[in-house]
Amino acid sequence: MAEGEGPIHFLNVEYFFRLIYEALFRGHIESGATINVNAIQFGPIMSAIWNVVTILGFVISLLALMVLVFATVRIYQIRRAEEHLYEDIEFEEADRQVDRSRWQHVVSLVESPHEKDWRQAVIEADIMLDEILTEQHYEGNTVAEKLAKVDPARFKTLNEAWEAHNVRNQMAAAPEEPLKDEVAYRAIKHYEAVFREFDTIDV
Repeated sequence: MAEGEGPIHFLNVEYFFRLIYEALFRGHIESGATINVNAIQFGPIMSAIWNVVTILGFVISLLALMVLVFATVRIYQIRRAEEHLYEDIEFEEADRQVDRSRWQHVVSLVESPHEKDWRQAVIEADIMLDEILTEQHYEGNTVAEKLAKVDPARFKTLNEAWEAHNVRNQMAAAPEEPLKDEVAYRAIKHYEAVFREFDTIDV
C-alpha cells in the first residue's frame, strides 16, 4: 500500500450502478474497457419487454380482482341462503321437529310389506304416546296406568289412545300370533289422531 493511502472504509455503490448504466445505454465504460452494446437496438427491446410485462401484470391483476369480487359475492349469497339453518329455535319447536321425524319413520314402517315392520311401528308409536302422557303430567309405571288417570275433558282422543294401546298389549301378550296389516294400520291411525290433538305432528 502506498504511503499516505489508508484502508478503504466504504463501498461506492453509485459507481457500480453507473458502470451498469454506461454498459447498457452508452456502450462503453469510462475505465477504458469497451463493451460493444448497441444502445439504439437494446433500449427499445427492453422497453418493449417492460411494456409487455406491464400489460400482463395489469391483466392478471384485473382478473384476480374479478375473481375476488365474484367469490365475495357468492360467499355472501351462500351465507344469506343458509342463514336460517343456523338460527336458534325454541326448545318446544326443536322437540316437535324430532317427534315429526320419528312419526315419519313410524309411517314408513307401517307402509312396509313386512309384518316385523308393522310391529315395530306400533311399538314406536306407543313409546311416543307414553312420552305425551308424561308431558301432560299423568303418572304411572305403564301407559295403561297413565291412561287410566286421564281426564276425558282434557283428552278428546282418549278412546283412540286406548284402542291403539290395546293392539300394543295384544302384541306383547301373544307375540306368536300374526299381526294383520289392517289392524296395525288402524292402530297407527289412532295414534296419529292423538298426536294431532297435542300438536306433536303436522303431517
